Amino acid sequence: MKRISIAAAVAAAAMLLSGCMHIGYDVEVRDNGTASVEYTFGYSKEYFSEEDLEEEAEDHELITYTLGDKEYLGYTEKEDFDSYQKLADAMILTESEAAEAEEEAEEAEAENEMESPEEEGESGMFKSWSIVQKKSFFTTSYTFDAVTTQAVDPTQAEEYEVSPSDMMAVTFKLKMPGTMKNVTGGTVGTDGKAEFTFDVSAENTFHAESSVLNTTNLIICAVVVLAVVIVLVVLLTRKKGTTPDGGSGGYSGPIDYGTQAANNAQNFASQTASDAQNFASQAASDAQNFASQAASEMQSFGTQAAGEVQDAAAQITDEAKNIADDVNNTL
Repeated sequence: MKRISIAAAVAAAAMLLSGCMHIGYDVEVRDNGTASVEYTFGYSKEYFSEEDLEEEAEDHELITYTLGDKEYLGYTEKEDFDSYQKLADAMILTESEAAEAEEEAEEAEAENEMESPEEEGESGMFKSWSIVQKKSFFTTSYTFDAVTTQAVDPTQAEEYEVSPSDMMAVTFKLKMPGTMKNVTGGTVGTDGKAEFTFDVSAENTFHAESSVLNTTNLIICAVVVLAVVIVLVVLLTRKKGTTPDGGSGGYSGPIDYGTQAANNAQNFASQTASDAQNFASQAASDAQNFASQAASEMQSFGTQAAGEVQDAAAQITDEAKNIADDVNNTL
């Protein structure tokens, strides 16, 4: 596909002084080693109309969209890549291509002519680009690193008395498998994509990481562990010397080990539940009997103690009476 020659586009933007052009990148990296980029090319509606973009309209459906406080008229194109390296090659502008694009831009500016935005060649917004996929047994990780080119010369922006961002606006989004993390040079949007901030007058360093659990391998591990458990249960059962016909000396004949192990586990669980229930019932009964016996003994003790106190009181009364009689007789 044809992509914008950045240097020529910057020259054209400078001639129109302010907010002329927007370039957007929406990159998707897939786990099968492929990737795609949706490019957005927009032109400020302050300076361009649909009539000005007749040539583009022949091959694309023109759209109107808003970026910040500016409204743009443009179109989108999507390109697929069957490897991460081919994606990198498409995003990077080589030194020779950069020199050629700069020369074309200077000629266009000298002639005070606006170059067509659809120049053949690389977009040239990045000077380095790398996506690395690393696979382990349990996870697959992705690492993205890139450095942008300086698309706008700050001195050129000063000459036209505009800010670099007004000369050209660039947006860049990246989606990799898994959850984006450790993003440098941007933030993670609500759609899960890393949204990088472009300063077209400087070199920008971008970094992002993501990782994905390998669910297939995790399931395989779970199945292996379950199989090992079943084998251990079977071996433990065989050690008891039980045979299918109730004899001894181990199993003989074809046996469904998985079914036998499951039955053994179920029987063990049932027996355990029954024992626990019996223990609970017995404990409750013992507690009730103990409480009844304790109450009865306390009642008997209370009655006996009351009787003994009563007898002692009667005896003391009798003795006091006898002492009183003796005293009276003496007098």
